[in-house]
Amino acid sequence: NWSRDGRYLAYALGRGTAYDPFILGIRSTKTGEERRLRLDKLMRHGGHGFDPRWSPDGRFILADARQRDYAGPLMDSQGLYRIDVQTGSVTPLVQTTAAMAGIDSPAWSPDGRAIFERRPPLGDRSRIVTRDLETGEEKELYRAVPPAQAHHWPTSNLAVSPDGQRLAFVWTDAKNVDRTTALMVLA
Repeated sequence: NWSRDGRYLAYALGRGTAYDPFILGIRSTKTGEERRLRLDKLMRHGGHGFDPRWSPDGRFILADARQRDYAGPLMDSQGLYRIDVQTGSVTPLVQTTAAMAGIDSPAWSPDGRAIFERRPPLGDRSRIVTRDLETGEEKELYRAVPPAQAHHWPTSNLAVSPDGQRLAFVWTDAKNVDRTTALMVLA
């Protein structure tokens, strides 16, 4: 993922397994220098890879992953994590609970004060929510009407407009044999 100013490229090295942890590579486009941050706290979740997303101010990376050795009450370690690009420190932003099937497709708001995330189907619903990072307040923006869903494969990314006023994603009608899809834009 490119930083907003185009000066850096962030990518994952390693597989994020128990024996091969993620290493966050950050390459300068100006010098070609590569920094590597070993992320021992994080590992792959399910079939998803590590998909780094730069914060608008270039200080953090947002990624969905699992946290190693996590044992919270009624919680799974799968969630969204903020990684400091200078220190490599990892901060959980939101982790799944017994009431959530998972979280993925994170995207920053243009001002970096909120994130957008896709919630895979839980029972009969798929949702897209936004989360205020200061207050933790969550707001549902879209709920698919069954059997449709806000699809996550192979186009898992939510696309936020530069002004933060629109959000695009792929919608799928899972009931139809041909799995009709459409590009949805929320305003």
